[in-house]
Amino acid sequence: MPYSVRFDFFDGSSVQSTTTISADYCVADLRQLSLSILTDATAAASFVVQASLDDGFTSAIANRSTITTITLAGTYTIDPGLRWLRVQRPSSESLSIVQLVGRS
Repeated sequence: MPYSVRFDFFDGSSVQSTTTISADYCVADLRQLSLSILTDATAAASFVVQASLDDGFTSAIANRSTITTITLAGTYTIDPGLRWLRVQRPSSESLSIVQLVGRS
């Protein structure tokens, strides 16, 4: 039975304001992935989306590849087939919101 999930890489809270690299989220069983970025900054910023095919459950994730760099706020589609996904943001975007919505 298909299901939907939402991962908050960054939730825009002041608690996360010093965090520039999100946690890794397992997206292996999702076939539709949409990444949304919401920011109030007027200057361009680069959000780096990284993926990995490492196991991640029984050992640490050691190998990551940058799959895209996003410079504008908006919603983007990410091709399925990845195991782990994380986002890195610049420190100037301390209150930005980055969410992933996926469907199996």
